[in-house]
Amino acid sequence: MSSGSKKRRTESEGDVEKELLDALIQICADMNDSSIILTPLKIECCNATSSHAASFSKACCDTKPYDTRVLFGDVFRNGISILRDFEVSKKIPKEKQTLFVFNKLMDLLKGDRRLNLSDPLKLRSMSGTELTVLVANHLLGKLATSSCYLVDKNCNGKKGDQCFCGEDSCTMTGTYGDTSIGNPEVWHGNLDIIINNDLAVESLDEQPDTPETPEKKTPKS
Repeated sequence: MSSGSKKRRTESEGDVEKELLDALIQICADMNDSSIILTPLKIECCNATSSHAASFSKACCDTKPYDTRVLFGDVFRNGISILRDFEVSKKIPKEKQTLFVFNKLMDLLKGDRRLNLSDPLKLRSMSGTELTVLVANHLLGKLATSSCYLVDKNCNGKKGDQCFCGEDSCTMTGTYGDTSIGNPEVWHGNLDIIINNDLAVESLDEQPDTPETPEKKTPKS
């Protein structure tokens, strides 16, 4: 006879697998049935190159949609394939970094994701800073490869390293700092939050369509 703890663990794992399956169906459904469709946009003109530089809050542009449409799941084929293998055959990724990210997702799904707010209606009156820290501390920081994040130091209502969830023991895994990006001569400003302050960059298989420039020659020694 199985113990109570083992039974609860089995039920918990079953709930996680059901959540994964439901999520995969929603983002990989038929194009006509899916509620999440991505359409690339072509920027035809914008105020980034106008005579007066613009902050992100005042940025504007005219766009034109391309005919191409893709399912949300098409952007994350590798991750979806990993989750599908786990759902079908309980296969887990072997590559170290992929396994690390996979385990973070599993820990989040299996853990307690509730926010023990004394007054749930308080969410409606929270400032942008409070909501930013709340989402970063209880969601983004738990899903990202690192739980470290940077919140705009110019925001109002900072409470030291304290989270805004209401739990006295809950502290931020991130810090307040400089989140400015862009160029003062074009679009620029401060992001609300930067997760881990890192960007993953991959080389392009093909060069983008850009005006040709003369090749640089290495001076002979």
